[in-house]
Amino acid sequence: MRPSCCAATGRTCRPRPAPIAWARYLPYIRAALTPDAVAAWFAHVFSATAKPRVDRYEVLGIHALNFVLHEALDGGITASPRLDKVAKAMAQQLLEFPVPVPQVLVDEFD
Repeated sequence: MRPSCCAATGRTCRPRPAPIAWARYLPYIRAALTPDAVAAWFAHVFSATAKPRVDRYEVLGIHALNFVLHEALDGGITASPRLDKVAKAMAQQLLEFPVPVPQVLVDEFD
């Protein structure tokens, strides 16, 4: 996903990675990044007792998806033992998510 996307995060008690894409790539990213797929991708950040829950929101006007990862900071932003309390690394991890695209789009980057 990297050539067509950047990522932003929010600063709350729940990490909110948000991939921002070029408009022509958003349909492919939207199809690949379902809430269940993102929850599975970030399964390692949820505590063993938490049921992974991810909500996805469309960010109109900027071709973005905003994901809210509930219970992923294990105690909130100020109490979490996680090194990445504001999810900047999580946004970068999301950029590595495999997104299937037509070969014609792949050829544009060669």
